[in-house]
Amino acid sequence: MYAETGKDRIRLQEDTDILDIDYEGRFNSSQGNALFKIELMRSNGQNAISEVELPLNFTILSPSDDIDIKYNQLITVLFDGVDTDSKTEFVVDFICDNKLGGTFSGTSSHQLESTSNFSFSLSELQLIESANSENYKNCELDLTVNRYRVGNISDKFAVPSHIRAEQTRKIENITFTF
Repeated sequence: MYAETGKDRIRLQEDTDILDIDYEGRFNSSQGNALFKIELMRSNGQNAISEVELPLNFTILSPSDDIDIKYNQLITVLFDGVDTDSKTEFVVDFICDNKLGGTFSGTSSHQLESTSNFSFSLSELQLIESANSENYKNCELDLTVNRYRVGNISDKFAVPSHIRAEQTRKIENITFTF
């Protein structure tokens, strides 16, 4: 399976996990609206070709890496622009030490409207029940923002195959306390 954009062509790598098999590839280009073509070349000639456009490039203007926040503090994430042709989601991955000497971790993801900013607090996301907050310390999180577009998949791929191109940005090492 191959992917190409402009004059660049790469072989996609199979990614097998427990629930599905997919193929991934990464290009160094982040030019918005770039068209990507995916080709599955079969020995029987039943080739499958699909296309997807890359969302507009973006930068997270704030907050920055390595900040300290409170669990109930309102956090505003600011981008440098809007892409009305794309969808956006944010993902919070967190980990805390617990009183038993282990760790507690989790993930929370949410869809956003086309916007140049959004605000949330960890307490609103209900990552940890407030009543149990005294059981956790040394808590950190990473915030990932994915701007993505879903493309046109060939009918020669099995149902429910799909194609998605995304621009991903990440804010890392945010420490939070209760």
